[in-house]
Amino acid sequence: MISESEVYLQQDVSGKNNIEIRKSDECGRYLVATKDIAAGQLIFEEPCVSWAPMLQTKPVCLTCVASVSMDYLCQHCSWPMCSPACASNPIHSDQECSILKSLKLKTTDWDCDEVQPVYDLVSVIRTLGLASDAAYLYTYMQDSLEEWKNHQDFMEKFRHITDFVKKNKMKYTEDEVLRVFAVSFTNDFTHTFSSGNQVRCMFPLTALLNQSCFPNISRTTVETEASLKMTVKASRKIRKGEEIFNTYIDVLQPTIVRRNQLRQTKLMSCRCVRCEAPDDLGLHGNTIVCPFCQEVEQLLTWLVDKQTQLLQSPPQNKVQKLEKYLNDYKKKLSSKNMIMIRVKYNLIGLYGRLPGYTQQEMTESTWRRKIELCEEILNVLKVLEPGMTVRKGRILYEQYLPLAMVAQTLLERKKKAEAKKMYQKSLITLNLAIKIFKEEPSNSWEYQQSVSSQQNVNQLQSVLSQL
Repeated sequence: MISESEVYLQQDVSGKNNIEIRKSDECGRYLVATKDIAAGQLIFEEPCVSWAPMLQTKPVCLTCVASVSMDYLCQHCSWPMCSPACASNPIHSDQECSILKSLKLKTTDWDCDEVQPVYDLVSVIRTLGLASDAAYLYTYMQDSLEEWKNHQDFMEKFRHITDFVKKNKMKYTEDEVLRVFAVSFTNDFTHTFSSGNQVRCMFPLTALLNQSCFPNISRTTVETEASLKMTVKASRKIRKGEEIFNTYIDVLQPTIVRRNQLRQTKLMSCRCVRCEAPDDLGLHGNTIVCPFCQEVEQLLTWLVDKQTQLLQSPPQNKVQKLEKYLNDYKKKLSSKNMIMIRVKYNLIGLYGRLPGYTQQEMTESTWRRKIELCEEILNVLKVLEPGMTVRKGRILYEQYLPLAMVAQTLLERKKKAEAKKMYQKSLITLNLAIKIFKEEPSNSWEYQQSVSSQQNVNQLQSVLSQL
């Protein structure tokens, strides 16, 4: 009979044989390197076992996850789909369609602008209907179900589905339904489709990676003809026998906040090297400068809640609001505190895009502000993500244009020497971003940018040749 480890390792389709599974009483199953792995090297690739729409979603196409209206309904189950092609696609037709048909739900009453809780049922049907090999793998996945059941909010969150299953006399037990969501909370990943809508994905092998706020991998999920695929690469050198770590939270947060989030969302206590370091690996990301603030955890939690509200706010005046946040709390938090760093990280993507700060509206001072933000984040990532990671590549890509635009204004002011240095830095920055992006899968946004950005390289080289 095939062993549990063999079941998991069969998920690796890279052919690299870079990993093995080990167990400990403290950590359970985890992955270690079977050989030295260089930074940027592929560790393993894993096809998606199953995916489903996000929980508590508005109506979406069950094949491509595009938002839908009631203009087209599947001819068999009457659920809204985006087209006849998606309705007949095996992703939908071979999984939940026949079961949904038997339920005879009156979907025409749905408001497509409102959340339809019954969509959570799709996760149950797809997971519990997995084919033999995948179903076998699912039985091994950690669920922490009994612990989750002790959380009243977890039970209430899915009561509508357990009640629905009972009412419609479906073949699933309550524990089978709850285990689907417990496994999801413990193991699932998300992927954003081209429609902009997200899905929850099951990658069992990747889910064996233990949590660390100082991970040694970067991962990318890409769409394939069949489904989705997870690519896992080393973000820094990993030695033979060394454990391979992932992170399941935003690492640009203070230690207290990260630990609280992990307890709430994963029932997990993080004791990684970064969480145990008083100086946050030299980043000082937990530093408070206000001498009167004694309730540190309460203060940081309040500031994070306020920060989250701002980050989720509408685009209007968002840049000004975030900059005001940084100014208002600089007397309480160090500029290196991860709460401040996360706001700065988000500001990078807003400068040059939002109304009032589009590329046409940006001034030399706002271009310089974006350069400053990029430099600050890159300095943080040098510690947290040593090596050539995708996130570094994205920040470098965000930085090259501001450098070129400032160079242009300097040239217009006849400051030729300064302009040349700025253009050179812009070219180096763009080439570094392209170098990182070229290593990504060919159908990823990053790889496509590495190809299309070559013309920008040529333009910068042309300008420099004339200086």
